[in-house]
Amino acid sequence: PPEYKWVKDAAEKSGDAWIAIRKKMPKATIDAIRRATTKLQDVLYTRNSKIVREHLIVAIEENKAGEGPSNKAIRQSEEFAEKLEVHEKERALELEKELEEARVELEDYDLDAALAATKSGMAQAGFGRNHPVERTKRRLFVKVLLRRARALEALGQKEAAAEELQRALRAEPTNEEGWTSYHRLCPKQS
Repeated sequence: PPEYKWVKDAAEKSGDAWIAIRKKMPKATIDAIRRATTKLQDVLYTRNSKIVREHLIVAIEENKAGEGPSNKAIRQSEEFAEKLEVHEKERALELEKELEEARVELEDYDLDAALAATKSGMAQAGFGRNHPVERTKRRLFVKVLLRRARALEALGQKEAAAEELQRALRAEPTNEEGWTSYHRLCPKQS
């Protein structure tokens, strides 16, 4: 093999004894291997399987040229990339499941009922109806609904604007701006 050289065996009495000894690598080759191995390690720290896979191709070529990471390092990097891909798939499934649960929860949640001026039925957990936090939430909800109604009215969608105003008035029946807008939109129903 090219990385070995033949040397006379000094331990043998006969002068025709030769042994193969691995050649010493030049410092430039050792430094190139170190740099290539350090690059591979830095890529592994990114924990991005796609980038690791791309760099593994480069590392294999460097290894073939004799100036890259060892076969063992490349094999371990491939195993790490596989583990990262499995983890990414598991994480994507978990995220999808969480999003589905959030979507179902959002569909089941009735914001109008939660922020209505009066609640009926069993006691609800959280702050009381007149607590400042509840009043602020209700006020912000009404403010959003009033702005939405104004936008719908400007777009010429008077029925949709009236529905938004009704929702706002259910949440805050004493809102003057809501009643004024509702009377302007629906003079017959007032």
